[in-house]
Amino acid sequence: MQKSHINPSQAVKAAELLRAKTMLPVHFETFINSLDSPTEDRDLLKKAEEGAPPGLRIINWHIGDSVVIR
Repeated sequence: MQKSHINPSQAVKAAELLRAKTMLPVHFETFINSLDSPTEDRDLLKKAEEGAPPGLRIINWHIGDSVVIR
């Protein structure tokens, strides 16, 4: 996956470099494509959020949720 995807901490870093105000991860629970546990990416995202820059809103949503970004 490394050639075409980034992990949660890299995604937070990319959002920081792009000076994003909001980050909405979209591939969680969409495909079974590795030997990771079903919650591993969400757990890693929660850990990565701790080091996120102030002002970056990270929306940890689930398939089927409605999300409003303003």
